Amino acid sequence: MSRTDTVERYAAAVQGRVEALAKAHGMLSERRWREVPLAKLIEAELQPFSNGRVRLAGPPIALPSSLVQPIALLIYELVANAAEHGALSNIEGRVSIDWQEDSASERLVIRWRENGGPPPSELRDAGFGSRLITAIVERQLRGTTKLEWHPGGLVGEFSVPIRRLASQF
Repeated sequence: MSRTDTVERYAAAVQGRVEALAKAHGMLSERRWREVPLAKLIEAELQPFSNGRVRLAGPPIALPSSLVQPIALLIYELVANAAEHGALSNIEGRVSIDWQEDSASERLVIRWRENGGPPPSELRDAGFGSRLITAIVERQLRGTTKLEWHPGGLVGEFSVPIRRLASQF
């Protein structure tokens, strides 16, 4: 919680994160804790924005069950940030999300690109959501994070070891 956040905003943010994890848990439960299609997981988090403003592209990838909840929380944080500060905070903004599995390195790469959003007001310290994204990807999933704020919104690339990590949980 930053100095500018109200208790209500903080509570809403926590509730949103819990709901994202609950959706992921529900998908895992439906599939008896087996793999979940990555596209379905992303679509579940994007449901409020299913009005053509978000483009998804990528091959079918079965996400190992151990990665489902962290990836759901990653997508939730990106969506929440875009809705509050980025491309989904105005009518013109768009988001594209694409993914691929690099079979040689056994890594899942997810790319997030916002266009048409308001320009960042100023370069400032990363907020809690950005720090949480980095912690999820780099610490929990042992991956890499690249976040760049462009005039039209956030551009991010997230790479996580998909198979090796799944076998370690």
